[in-house]
Amino acid sequence: MEQIDILKLRVSVKNYIQRHHFEAAEFWGDKVVSLTEGNPTDVYWLAQTFVLTQQYHRACLLINKYNLTSNGSLCYLAALCYFKMSENERALDLLESNIWPNCTEEAVGPNNRRVHPGGGFSLPVPELDDVVSLECSRQVLRAKIYEAIDNSSLASECYQAALKADPLCYDALKALTDHHMLTVKEKKEMHASLPFGPHCDSASLRDLVRVSYDTKLNKGCVVVPGTDSTDFMSDSLPPHLSCLSNNLDVLAARAERLYYKCHFVSCFQLTKRVLEEDPYHTDCLPVHIACLIELQQSNSLFLLAHKLVDLYPEMALSWFAVGCYYYLIGKNEPARRYLSKAASIDKVFGPAWIAFAHSFAAENEHDQASAAYFKAAHLMKGSHLPLLYIGMEYSLSNNPKFALNFFEKAIEMAPDDPFVLHELGVVNFNSQQYQQAEPYFLKAAQVVQSLYLESNDCYNIPAKWTILFNNLAHTLRKLNKLKMALHYHYQAVMLQPCEASSFTGIALCQALLGNLEDAIEALHKSLSIQRDQTVAITLLTTLMEQMASSDAVFPEVADEVVGPTNNLDDCTLGGSVAVEKPVSYGITHQPTSSLTSLPHASEMECSGDPASKDVSVDQSLLSINEPEVSVSPSAAFAQPLDSTDRSLHSLEDMVMDDDSD
Repeated sequence: MEQIDILKLRVSVKNYIQRHHFEAAEFWGDKVVSLTEGNPTDVYWLAQTFVLTQQYHRACLLINKYNLTSNGSLCYLAALCYFKMSENERALDLLESNIWPNCTEEAVGPNNRRVHPGGGFSLPVPELDDVVSLECSRQVLRAKIYEAIDNSSLASECYQAALKADPLCYDALKALTDHHMLTVKEKKEMHASLPFGPHCDSASLRDLVRVSYDTKLNKGCVVVPGTDSTDFMSDSLPPHLSCLSNNLDVLAARAERLYYKCHFVSCFQLTKRVLEEDPYHTDCLPVHIACLIELQQSNSLFLLAHKLVDLYPEMALSWFAVGCYYYLIGKNEPARRYLSKAASIDKVFGPAWIAFAHSFAAENEHDQASAAYFKAAHLMKGSHLPLLYIGMEYSLSNNPKFALNFFEKAIEMAPDDPFVLHELGVVNFNSQQYQQAEPYFLKAAQVVQSLYLESNDCYNIPAKWTILFNNLAHTLRKLNKLKMALHYHYQAVMLQPCEASSFTGIALCQALLGNLEDAIEALHKSLSIQRDQTVAITLLTTLMEQMASSDAVFPEVADEVVGPTNNLDDCTLGGSVAVEKPVSYGITHQPTSSLTSLPHASEMECSGDPASKDVSVDQSLLSINEPEVSVSPSAAFAQPLDSTDRSLHSLEDMVMDDDSD
């Protein structure tokens, strides 16, 4: 009788798998396994067919039937099936057994050579086993199991071990970055330690891998020009890789960088361009959703969210988009419902927890918001944003010591983040520690300006940073540095000319310098923008009364000139004026372009600015107290999917304070 051609059947089974004819592959694969009496290679391909058709129990039974877990490839496949069936302990037992060459402790053998005392495959199959790839796959699967049992520290170690075993394993890199397992410093160290040499034969291939990985490693980072991280986080491509400039992944990474710089319009234009070519680009969609929230495009977000739910109901991102839509339109209860569903689909999806917390913060439910932020901090150990938000909640609930503690932890992880620096300044200001608040505000302003050096245009700085410059000016005014305070108020006006509080701050500084006419003019501008400012109205009334008492009714009659008075303590509504104080906020990230067109604050003393007159300062104005800061969260999402954020709000409620310093 003619012998059966087993080789032809094996080739047919592989072809059927590649073409997704799984029933044919299963049918003939079963026959080949019987004919070869459980040959490991044939068992592997039949088990692979079961895995692809989600028949995990059958795959495990098949491998165990022939006792093939002593082979690396089949042991990994069995562990994968146990993981898919949520039998994590059994999966770990297989992955950490001593059949793996380097899972056991090393011992010192002859000639000081390190050996493995009991490891190694007892059933090697050359056509299946690639020890390097198997070790990489084993570490990735271990990391996923550790994530599933809520052990992110071990998961991070396993992902990094997978990258060291095979630097081309993008799955491990994506998990480390998307789940925020590493800080900026740790990312840089890992990036520098990857062994590209043995796996990348040519220098051009190594450059390609490094550039491709750089697009993933720059999530949520604030990079100040001139620092050590500048090259690591650069957007520029080497000349021989310029063809990648239109690659969708590269464009999505560039859009994300723009988002963290608060260039929401430019970011939106890039994400729109990417989604026109690939409407479901998974790396671009989170950034696009965040931009739609920032730009208040609720209709576009509604259409996108429901399209995602129709096409990909099993994706956490789809339900996250729906929750973001309801959050944007102010319906927090349904927003929480859909965000909870997103978190249940993907248990390590930190942004869903941050958005969930924002929905509570929008209703001033500080305890529930803090609990959700703590959960996000547990999931996103490499991100400083949850710590920033926890500090904000403590600050809002009048617990500055705890707030300061979390802000300090956040600044350790992101020392150049202007948002954290600003919050530290606010906490110190509220505690009347003006000397301590000043360096934080100044450093935040310097970081903001340095991020926009390339355009040399102050108008390129997003208007969100108006509050930073106003708050810095308030702090300088408290320290009696009035001319520098005026300088930063004028910068705030250049960023947002229609901000009433900036003109009110200018008016107060001018009044303290004795420039009553300039102060009154600034107050008129402020009230023309916003009529119901109690502080501006009261200050204007006081200054007008002082002008009336100091100016002659008939200038030609010299003997009737009334001498000037420097008394603003006779204000109505309680005795002293309460002006804007620094506002606590948390937002997305960074602004742009230097303010070189403006004179530096240190030059103001010598310049001919309106505040350069030598006049006596009304000491009653220096004793003005600020009210308590109140912050309301907005629908601004700090990082695309990687984390959400809360937007800057200026303090519009001017409160009158009866007490003076």
